[in-house]
Amino acid sequence: MNTLVTGGTGSIGAWVAHELLDRGHTPIIFDINIREQFLDDISEKIQFVEGDITNYDSIFNCVSNYDVDRIIHLAKILPAYSEERPVHALNVNVSGTGNVLKAAANVGIKRVVFSSSKSVFDTITEEYGPPLFKPLPIDYPKFSRTSLDHVPFYTITNKMVEYFAIRYSRANDLELVITRFGSTWGPGKLQTQHEVYDKNPQSTGGWLICRMIENAVSGSSIDVNASQLKTDNVVYTKDVALGVTLAALSDNVHFTSGHREFLLDAGCVFNHKDFAEALHELYPSFNLVVNEDDGGMASHRGGVACRFDLSRSKEELGYSPRFADVKTAVKDYIKTSEKYAQ
Repeated sequence: MNTLVTGGTGSIGAWVAHELLDRGHTPIIFDINIREQFLDDISEKIQFVEGDITNYDSIFNCVSNYDVDRIIHLAKILPAYSEERPVHALNVNVSGTGNVLKAAANVGIKRVVFSSSKSVFDTITEEYGPPLFKPLPIDYPKFSRTSLDHVPFYTITNKMVEYFAIRYSRANDLELVITRFGSTWGPGKLQTQHEVYDKNPQSTGGWLICRMIENAVSGSSIDVNASQLKTDNVVYTKDVALGVTLAALSDNVHFTSGHREFLLDAGCVFNHKDFAEALHELYPSFNLVVNEDDGGMASHRGGVACRFDLSRSKEELGYSPRFADVKTAVKDYIKTSEKYAQ
C-alpha cells in the first residue's frame, strides 16, 4: 500500500515514514522543502515529491502518479509562524487542506488522516484541567468559544478545517480521521521552528523541553521564567507518529457519518521540572534556573492544559504510547539526535 505523507520530512512526518516502512507500506513523502536528515537511512525505500499543497495540480499529480491509497496530512503552518503570517497560515492550513481532500475525492482515495489540535476544545476547566487532570473525553465540547482574546490563528485554522473536512468527507464518501495530540517535542522540532521561537525565549511546551535537552547535551544550563514551567500532556513525536500511522491503517475504526476522531498523548501529564530532573541525572552539571515571571508569551497558554482519555485510541487503533517515561524518552531523543547528526 502506498501512503502519502504531506509534510513528510518534518519532525513528525519523518517518523511516520519509519512507522509505515516497519509495517510493510511504502511512504510517499510530499513536502515543500525536502529535508532528509531523519530519513537518510531509509531514503532508498521511499519516494520523495517536492510540492506545495496550495497548488492543487501539485497534490493531484502526486496522488495520481504514485497510486496512493491513503493520506496522512501533516503539512501546515505551525503556531508561531501562524501568528507572524496569519493570512499565509489561512491559505496553507485551510485552502491547502481543501486541495488535499479534493484530490483524494477525485482520485478515489479511501482514507485521509488530518492532524488537528487540542486547542479546538473549549477552555478546559474544573476537573479536566490542573490540578486534577481527569482524563479529557473525546466528546468534550469544542468550537463554541465566544471570545477570540488570545485564541491563536493556528487554532482558528484548525477549527475551520475540521468543520469543512467533516462536511466534505460526508459529501464525497471519504473516510476522514481527525487526530488531536498534546504539545509535541522530539528531535528536529527546534530546527524546523527556531526562526520564530528564537525571537521569544519565553516560549513553553515542547519547544522548551527540546531547548533543555540541547543545552544539557552541550554542557550548559538554562534560565527560564516561572510562567514557562507548565504541567500538560506533552507528547513525544514518535508516539504521535505511531498514532497517526495506526489511524491510517487500522481496519477497526468505527466511522460515524464518514469520520472519526482520536486523541493521542502519553496517557499522563508532565511538568518541565520532570525533564530537568531526568536531565540532571544524565548530566549532573545541568541546572534549571527559574526566574521571576515577567509576563511573556508563556502566560497566555491558559485553558489548554489537560490529559486525554485514550480509550478509543487504544480500542480502535491499538495505540499504546511507547514513551510515557520521561527518562526513556529523553534518552531516545539524545540517541536519535546523535544518530542523525549532520
